[in-house]
Amino acid sequence: MSELEEYWSCVVDLLKASPCKVRVKWSRDFEPTRWGDSVFIPTSHYLETGSLGPVPMREVEWVEVDTIEIRYVGRLARELLIDHADNLIQVCSEKAIKFQQIEQFLRFAYLST
Repeated sequence: MSELEEYWSCVVDLLKASPCKVRVKWSRDFEPTRWGDSVFIPTSHYLETGSLGPVPMREVEWVEVDTIEIRYVGRLARELLIDHADNLIQVCSEKAIKFQQIEQFLRFAYLST
């Protein structure tokens, strides 16, 4: 497995366990995808979301995660805002996954070494 595939595989595994919204910016589009529920690897060397893909991993500029989960409780109750940033950052540190934090968002981008 290449370093590129290994990096994105670690990111996707991290995000599978998270209820956070994600979006992807890839090199052929000026704007990122709309926010979605997941990012996954449908086959070797590709990333995909519900609205994008499959896209070659080498063309992915970044994957961004909104660390604030909005959980709707019901019609008469306010939604709950649950911040997953600390947990995601801790797991990234444990697994040595590089990321950039921009306000409530975590941005993952593969940078070759």
